[in-house]
Amino acid sequence: MKLIEWFRSLFKPEAKILVVELPTRSPFPYDEKIVETLPSHPGFLMLLDRLRNEQAVLLSALRSTKHADIRAVDNLQNGIYWTGYLEDTINKITVKRQKPPAVVVESSIEADFKRILAQISGV
Repeated sequence: MKLIEWFRSLFKPEAKILVVELPTRSPFPYDEKIVETLPSHPGFLMLLDRLRNEQAVLLSALRSTKHADIRAVDNLQNGIYWTGYLEDTINKITVKRQKPPAVVVESSIEADFKRILAQISGV
């Protein structure tokens, strides 16, 4: 019986308080028109180039240097993955979204009327 009480004392749940700091919100509301202008901004293009260059440096370091341990390889691979992820996410957000063309569907009555009218005028 004492053994069971000992196990219970080991796995006794304790209340813990976890404090989470939420990031501050941007003072600007999300506006697609603002985001669409980013690809033409020179500072934005420079940041994207720096991101691509950083990814190339990490890839080169991964391929060309001898690594002391697997931890260094993991860090380089994580850096390559996250720079690629950032670039893909930015490209998805900043690409202009084109609305699909409106499809005009004629009702069957109108189509039948036009077909009959064409047959009559052909006589």
